[in-house]
Amino acid sequence: MRLARLLWSGILVWPLVFGCFYELPRTEGLGDGELRGRAVRTDGTAVPSARITVVGAPRAAEATDDGSFAVRGLTAGPWVLLFAADENGDGTADLAARVVAVLENAAIPKNATDGCTGTPPEVPTSVLLGDIVLAPTRSLTGSVQIDDGAGARDLAGSERALVVRTSASTPTDDADALTLQGAVEAAAGVAADGRFTLRGLRDGDAIDLAVLVFDAAEGPSAPTFYGIAHRAAGDEEDVPLLADSAAPAATGVQLALAGPFTDVEVGTVSFERPAGGDVATPDGTLQRAENDGFAGYLVVDAPVGLYDLGVFPTADTADLTEGVLRGALVLPLGASSGVQGPIVLATADPCLDAAGARDCDHDGRPTLAAPDEPGAVADWAACAAACATTFGPDGDGASCSVGGGAIDCDDDGDGQPDVTEPPHCLGPGRGTDLDGDGRCEPAEDPFPWCASDDPAACPVPFSPPPSRY
Repeated sequence: MRLARLLWSGILVWPLVFGCFYELPRTEGLGDGELRGRAVRTDGTAVPSARITVVGAPRAAEATDDGSFAVRGLTAGPWVLLFAADENGDGTADLAARVVAVLENAAIPKNATDGCTGTPPEVPTSVLLGDIVLAPTRSLTGSVQIDDGAGARDLAGSERALVVRTSASTPTDDADALTLQGAVEAAAGVAADGRFTLRGLRDGDAIDLAVLVFDAAEGPSAPTFYGIAHRAAGDEEDVPLLADSAAPAATGVQLALAGPFTDVEVGTVSFERPAGGDVATPDGTLQRAENDGFAGYLVVDAPVGLYDLGVFPTADTADLTEGVLRGALVLPLGASSGVQGPIVLATADPCLDAAGARDCDHDGRPTLAAPDEPGAVADWAACAAACATTFGPDGDGASCSVGGGAIDCDDDGDGQPDVTEPPHCLGPGRGTDLDGDGRCEPAEDPFPWCASDDPAACPVPFSPPPSRY
């Protein structure tokens, strides 16, 4: 049974037993649409360096010293949370976890009279997730070959390849529950000789690996061949991956939407290259839409490949902003299980706090204005000295001072200080730029530890980039 439903039921019973004159506190002080828990290791100790991002929503959170975390302000719907902790600051997650939770809209009493003189207001439920165990990560190395019908061969000419990992989970125990597939969780470029190394895989997980083969000029948003492998993550070597399926021009893909709506009409679904620019294919065409009161599900015609996937409502629902799922892997239905998303459609930027300041992880420390706004670059430069070296665990709680206020060094919660990232990489889910080449990883930059994209020339040990200001 869903925990959200249990919490709601527990609150509703109170006034029936004790009467309407009693104050009705929220369960454990939870706010509307809040997920709360504690990040721990397999031995139960806290992971204060844990960072939490929400798939399909500009949301991030950081664990406190005792591992506690809270993700606030979510709408009703199914949500995928990605947990990562880079404890040695080398740019790769040492501990990781993936959790799916479902929030519903429910009439929750907020004071002594709600439910006695009228129907309580409907708000998103909240969930106590408890201890989330972050397991050690592993790496996987191997090689890629192509079978174009004439037998296996190596990459040739301008052919390049990208190996990506994605996974799916069941959000609830309900028999009709969706299986949600989030954005790409790990990616690695393939060298000219076909070799690759995929880092940050959760230990022992059953995982889906996909390899996309493409022309260097087109990128992974226009693959010519693809392949799928199902494995258990571990420190494996010499893993063979074969791209043996020709990529079709279009395939059906199912998307999950979340937002404060009871019905929404989707106008277009767009597919954009992670590095920028529209894909030379038509926008997705809505084939089917359903709605159960908190989430919409639709099927669109999608080109096979790796995209930033955008959803735009019609003019009739223009009060809903568009939603974006960054780093979405689109494969033919049946080749990879799972529904892409969710993608949040919100009436306001979830990164804004109650005062209108931008605070994506909602830790009370806002970030700076966008670097392209007048006078903002000087503020970013003022934060450079305090923030530039706060990678990984060094960034936990790190801040700088501008105008007498505390500014969060890593407001997007990706483990990289914001002053070292290009503006288009700033924000939860947009990726990092750990090699300083100006391209966001993992989708835009298949070689995240190597600015030259030549693994043989990558610096050892990993050297993070300096401040850009």
